[in-house]
Amino acid sequence: MTDETFDSLRIACSIYFILLRCLEFAQMPPKAAKDGKDKKPKINLAMEMHVDLDLKRLYDSSQRVKANMDPTNAFLKKIKNELQLIKDGEQMELPSIPLFLTEPMPEYATSKALFGILEAYPWLRQIQLYHCKIGDDGAMVIADFLKVYKPSADRNPFGIEILELPECEIGPAGAQCLGKALTQNETVKILNLDFNKLGDEGAANLGDGLKWNSTLEKVTLKYNEIGPIGGECVAKFIIRSSSVKELSLKGNPLGPQGVTHIAKALAKNAYLTKLDLADTGFGIDLEAIEALRDGLDSNDSLEGVDINLNSLVPAGLQLLIDMLKTKPKLCEFQIYERISETIFKDAMDTIQNNIKLMKKKKKKGGGGGKKKKDK
Repeated sequence: MTDETFDSLRIACSIYFILLRCLEFAQMPPKAAKDGKDKKPKINLAMEMHVDLDLKRLYDSSQRVKANMDPTNAFLKKIKNELQLIKDGEQMELPSIPLFLTEPMPEYATSKALFGILEAYPWLRQIQLYHCKIGDDGAMVIADFLKVYKPSADRNPFGIEILELPECEIGPAGAQCLGKALTQNETVKILNLDFNKLGDEGAANLGDGLKWNSTLEKVTLKYNEIGPIGGECVAKFIIRSSSVKELSLKGNPLGPQGVTHIAKALAKNAYLTKLDLADTGFGIDLEAIEALRDGLDSNDSLEGVDINLNSLVPAGLQLLIDMLKTKPKLCEFQIYERISETIFKDAMDTIQNNIKLMKKKKKKGGGGGKKKKDK
């Protein structure tokens, strides 16, 4: 083979491989030049939904009101930061900023101004005012807000889901306003009014509204000065009539009479899964314990009960432990530790046994193992 022929063959091979490479490249899907990975343009959901305009409108409105807005500075600062993140392209999802305040807000004008500008803000889902001392007037403002703040199918289909107002100096009048607002409310799932001053009258006022509510799942009324009469109202309106799944009455002076009313209502309840009666002062009365035993025994929905911080008479405690052994679904049962070591161990062993039984039941019911094929 001559040199000229070899050079021609080499050139022809080079052209062939170049054409082959071009053909392969033409058949490849579009890819990024450097790393070969698809780089689809990211859709900024926050900008698409004009969240920046909603945040700016809310912040600007807060600057124009004449009321003292200092207690809301922490919340407004978060709004401003969120707005900046969206503008910078760092925040692409929809906002989930709760209205979480911890500063005292006793002035009616402040509450009125805050919830007035929030009516036009479509992304709010949680109201959490801790130790804010809004009183009955503030509770009335929030109640009025709940009536007008509705879910929006295209922006916030959830509405207000969490309402927490612990230690806000809310009394019977405020409880009545909230109860009426929650009568027709279909969004709030959690209500926390711990460490307020509802008393018996407030419990009745609140319960009268909640009895019509079918959305609330958790109600906590710890340390609210609710006595026997209030306990009867809670039993009648919340336990018997509502669909609440978790209820806490810890720290209320229900006494034997109040707990007896609640115990009797348990027999007519099919929704409650957790009940907290810790520190309610009923343990010295054997008849009240017997009523509680009967109520728990006749209820098929409860999974957890807390009667801690109640000094139970030994005979009554044994009644409850014997009941536990026939209710495997009760896997949480908290009792006061200052009792006989033997009885306490018996109670804990019973709970552990119930947990094992429920695990076996769930495993069996869930069809965990594979079925053998017929030969």
